[in-house]
Amino acid sequence: MIKSMKDQIAAALPVGVKEDLKRILRELHMYKPRPEQLFLEHIIKTSKSTFLIQIGANDGLDFVRSVIRRFWRQRAVSALLIEPQIFFYRQLLGNYAGVAGVETLNVAISDEAKTATLYHVDYENTTVPGWAKGLGSFSRDVLLSHRAYIADLEHAIRAVEVQCVSAAELLAKANGRQLDVLITDTEGHDYVILQQFDFDRVRPKLVVFESKHLAPAELAQCEAMLAARGYRVLDLHNDNSIALRADVADAALRAVFTNADAGRSTL
Repeated sequence: MIKSMKDQIAAALPVGVKEDLKRILRELHMYKPRPEQLFLEHIIKTSKSTFLIQIGANDGLDFVRSVIRRFWRQRAVSALLIEPQIFFYRQLLGNYAGVAGVETLNVAISDEAKTATLYHVDYENTTVPGWAKGLGSFSRDVLLSHRAYIADLEHAIRAVEVQCVSAAELLAKANGRQLDVLITDTEGHDYVILQQFDFDRVRPKLVVFESKHLAPAELAQCEAMLAARGYRVLDLHNDNSIALRADVADAALRAVFTNADAGRSTL
């Protein structure tokens, strides 16, 4: 009940107020950002410029937006944000309004250019928790894996056709910019996406990918692939896996785990 009440209060706060509150609590050592955010902040603060690609940006109300909005006026930060669901894509545009250097694409990333079926939770279903309405996956089974938390989930799932492009087509949109950070959050499709990137040629300093929906064999292959190409892969026992390029790993780890703010609150 306490967690549910906290979630409801946090969800009801206007975005600007919520971000200001996080900043104040962090300064008072009462709020500790997730490691993903701390690593992203470190990369931006220690780089002359940063180009980021986020695949599965949803409505944009996440740690990536918090970091970009914090640094875009002070640092040369640019981003390419990918969201295939038009419902959330429109919100993404609004939530990044006025932030320079941010581009968006209303597509999905897959192994080739094609049209594919994406499964999502009914946006208008009033019985579904707010967090669940952001779920979207090419696998219906991934959505059904949340049935323990969502009553009558089977009847709340909808399907929509979305346009897919390959990673090569996506990188062409970078217009020659060096990719510094790659973030994927695609409810089980992350393995397919990572396999499309040539990490011998494209060398982001930081890779964050959602791993909780990957099969053990898929996760092991992702970790082995990144390790073989000079990345240190971290198992933080949360929803995501993090890979740091070897030449920046030691400094990033010291910055995040030695100087991280104290506290356990999350908003």
